[in-house]
Amino acid sequence: METEVNNQLAFLDVLVKRNGDLLDHTVYRKPTHTDRYLHKLSNHHPSQKQRIIRTLANKARRICANEYIQEKLSHLNKAFLANGYNDREIKAALVPRQRKPDVNEQKNIINKAFLPYVSQVTDRIGKVLKKHNIKSIYKPTRKIRDCLRPAKDKREPLSSAGIYRIPCSCGSVYIGTTKRSVGTRLTEHKRNCRLG
Repeated sequence: METEVNNQLAFLDVLVKRNGDLLDHTVYRKPTHTDRYLHKLSNHHPSQKQRIIRTLANKARRICANEYIQEKLSHLNKAFLANGYNDREIKAALVPRQRKPDVNEQKNIINKAFLPYVSQVTDRIGKVLKKHNIKSIYKPTRKIRDCLRPAKDKREPLSSAGIYRIPCSCGSVYIGTTKRSVGTRLTEHKRNCRLG
C-alpha cells in the first residue's frame, strides 16, 4: 500500500496532488526515469519518430490539469532535444492535431504492405503502392540480436534428455542416462526411494 507524501500520491502514470478540497493531477515519472526515447538517428520511419513525440504530448494534455500542461510540454521538448531531434521537428509534433479519418480513403485502401524500413528506398516503394490503394506500414529492420542465438538457454536444465548423477548418503553415486526429461527421471527415482 502506498500512502501520500507531501499531499501527493502516484497512481500508474498520474500524480494526484491534494490541494485543499481539490485534486490536481499531472504526469508521473518515476525517479529513475531517464527520458530516453527512440533516438533521431535510429533506423525507423520518420512518421514513427514523430508519433512518439505526439503520443507523449497528447498524454500530457489528457492527464495534466491546465496549470501543468506547459511545464510538461517543455520537459518533453528538452527530452527530445537530448534524443537528437531539432526544435522544428519537436514543435511540429507538439502541435495538437484533430484529423478526421477520410471515409473515402478508408474504403479505397484494401490491402496493407508491411515493409522493413530502409531510408529513401521504402519511401519510394510506399508512394508507388499508395497509387494502387495499398497502405504501407513500415517496421524497423532486423537487429543483430534477432539473428543471434541467446547466450543463455531459457529452457530448464531438467526439461531435456541427458546424463544425470545422484549422490547417496552412504557415499555411493548413481549415474544414469535418459532419453526423456531428466526432471521426470529424477522424480521416478525419488518415488522409488520413498516407496522402498
